[in-house]
Amino acid sequence: MLVVPALQTMHLPMDTRDPELQFLLSLLPVSTISGILVLFLGLLISMNAISYYNSILEEQIEQDLIASVRKEIFRLTLGAEWQHVSGIHRADYTRIQTEEVDAVSGLLRYSMEITTVLATLLVYTLLCLYLSTSVTLLAIGFAAFLLLVTYPLHQKIIESGTKHLAASEELYRRTSEQLHGIRVIKSNQSEEQQNDVFVSTVDNLGREEKRYTQLSALTRLLNGTIAAMFFCLLAWVSINVLQTDAATLVVIAIIFSRTLPLVANLQTLSQRFAFMIPSLEEVTNYIWSLETHQEAEQSIDQRIELNRPITFDEVSYRYPGSDERVLKDLSLTLDPKSLILVSGPSGIGKTTLADMIAGLILPQEGKILSGEETLNPSNQRAWRGNITYVPQVPFLIDASVRENLCLLLDYPVSDEKLETALKSASASFVFHLTGGLDTRIGEDGSRLSAGERQRLLLARALLQDRPVLILDESLSNLDPETEQAFMQTLAALKTSRTIILISHKTYLAETADQVIVID
Repeated sequence: MLVVPALQTMHLPMDTRDPELQFLLSLLPVSTISGILVLFLGLLISMNAISYYNSILEEQIEQDLIASVRKEIFRLTLGAEWQHVSGIHRADYTRIQTEEVDAVSGLLRYSMEITTVLATLLVYTLLCLYLSTSVTLLAIGFAAFLLLVTYPLHQKIIESGTKHLAASEELYRRTSEQLHGIRVIKSNQSEEQQNDVFVSTVDNLGREEKRYTQLSALTRLLNGTIAAMFFCLLAWVSINVLQTDAATLVVIAIIFSRTLPLVANLQTLSQRFAFMIPSLEEVTNYIWSLETHQEAEQSIDQRIELNRPITFDEVSYRYPGSDERVLKDLSLTLDPKSLILVSGPSGIGKTTLADMIAGLILPQEGKILSGEETLNPSNQRAWRGNITYVPQVPFLIDASVRENLCLLLDYPVSDEKLETALKSASASFVFHLTGGLDTRIGEDGSRLSAGERQRLLLARALLQDRPVLILDESLSNLDPETEQAFMQTLAALKTSRTIILISHKTYLAETADQVIVID
């Protein structure tokens, strides 16, 4: 509206017969060109200051959302049932915690921007309705027509977002799996074949990115073309049919010149929002699945002592989706403070038995007891607090030996205790490494041999000093000399704890106090 008095000060014919516009102009506190420019400058500075504040506030809200969602996903993952967590692909978890959570934060950002644009458009629309109802209704009809024309493209963009999500998931999985299997790929000379697979996956994701860009560009083309045609039509109708006076037409024209980019921006934002909706659905579905598979609430102060025999009473277990039971009517007793060998062919259920002893999974039939205490959902975590479990797949991070040894401890440990644990686990090789305890071992301990990794895991287990120690195939990669020293260490440790050794090496029965054979 400052344009009208500014033009009037230049003695241009800008008198208005419109009483509504006259009333609005009468509210302006200035009438000279200097006053108009000062007011205009003040408005621009205020708008920039508000924009600055909004940018900081939006970023704070967005980062708070990202952090809260990631923390919640991790908390729910830690609290979920083992059987559910074990079925999650590591690449999927990484992708959801990074790319998809970022997409959800993008949805929030676009929502805030859309809200801002809608609020601004509402103010402009109310002002235009006040100045000229007929011209504004024409503009509203145009906006509705534009939405109707571009609606099919909007639906195609949602479809493109779904396909993009699937392509992104495939890329993350391929990347993780191929890097994990690079040794096998190279040794079998299948680099070219695997490269072709990876190239195909990348190209598929690229096609979906290009498809979205094409759809978005087509929408902008339609918007710009139709808007230009409509603007000319609206100006002609306003002058020749509605007889709108020049001053009112100037104000409305300036408002429309501002609203057209806003409408185009609103269309772009809504398309980006639609493109990311599949990511929001995946994150919410992922969180929902974790929430529905949470372990039962348990008291932090609850304690269970596993210093009595652990008894399996007619225990059976079947994995989800399988018709056959892995363990069927299993009854046995594990003697305390003894070395117990669990043996049997691969795939027979030894690891399932170990998971049950460790309290990771519960029997579907029968029960597991320690004295009078029965393992159940209400004491599952307290039960696990008595057990150190060293699984077949090593859990080592790309950090120093020291950090890996202390990874599961919530209290500091002296170097003397670390060295004692390493010697007891026949892991004295650490002392010959270049950096000793401070040597980085790579992701999953990749800079160590398989046998060295197993000995390092045993040393970490000894530091926890719990009454039950489960070792799942921890001797599989040891040479005979190291294996013998390893068994001597276990024989010495059994005086203070129950040691359950899972191995297919039946000759170890000579050293064991109790032997369980699953067939």
